[in-house]
Amino acid sequence: MTMNTLTIEGRQLFDQVYDQFGNYQVDEGMLNLMRGLFGLRRRARPEEWREFAQGVWQEHPLKQLAHQDPFTRRAYEKPRGYAGDAELLDYIYGLQMMPRDTTCLGAAIFSFMFQDPAPRAVRARRDLLAAHIDAIATRIDKPRILAVACGHLREAQKSVAVREGRLGQFIALDQDQASLAVIKGEQETNGVEAIHGSVKSILKGETVFEDLDFVYSTGLYDYLPQPVAIDLSAKLFGMINPGGQLLVANFLHDVPNVGYMESFMGWPLIYRSDEELAGVTQGIPATRIAAQRTYHDRFENVVFLEVEKR
Repeated sequence: MTMNTLTIEGRQLFDQVYDQFGNYQVDEGMLNLMRGLFGLRRRARPEEWREFAQGVWQEHPLKQLAHQDPFTRRAYEKPRGYAGDAELLDYIYGLQMMPRDTTCLGAAIFSFMFQDPAPRAVRARRDLLAAHIDAIATRIDKPRILAVACGHLREAQKSVAVREGRLGQFIALDQDQASLAVIKGEQETNGVEAIHGSVKSILKGETVFEDLDFVYSTGLYDYLPQPVAIDLSAKLFGMINPGGQLLVANFLHDVPNVGYMESFMGWPLIYRSDEELAGVTQGIPATRIAAQRTYHDRFENVVFLEVEKR
């Protein structure tokens, strides 16, 4: 597919969806847009798609309609400097109210997006983490847990073990001070410690923890190039006790709304297969790994990697 063909087909798609929105066919239009962009992305060469996703679509009046959805608009505008901030994820969790001036069209687009496969997978990911925390607290007395790039740590609010105070320590690490302030206000009474830190501070050895029983990060690896992910995994694994676990997650290739995310939301991710995510353990000595496995969420959009320390 040439850039010219991609542009022509893209504009035809946008014209169709624009007309569907005008005829109050919002769900049909969004489904058409998602599927159409997915197909265009799959058929285009990567460099052509990037040029299209970063620019061509913005010339069409459909942009103004799609951005009436506060979820889509926030990802695109990046008020905190990156697309997937904690407030954006709170839209996915149903915890962030739409602005009062949201149009009927914007609300209808958001309603569609809320039930889209990727947001459903994010909610499933949160619930899986809460269950994992509870399982760790059942197996280990007063476990010490570290969440890296924790956002608003919504899984902790779903965890029975956290509510019942059965954790020895729960460290919530994030580079976003605004996210940490929310955690302090909402979860400090449950024993959660909000600490400022980043991938860079961990890799530099400035942020170090010891004797942890469970370390996890589920929204971070989608942004990390493989060499960085390998180095970070080794650092985090080094903080874990024998018998402890490292868990990381990543969106799989070909998520159904990938084309929409990379264009209208300005939200590109680094997608990984099971094998690619398993490869982030390359910096960990094989003799230190007791067990390792990958598995998917029930919507087949996210891959999880668990590594147990010998």
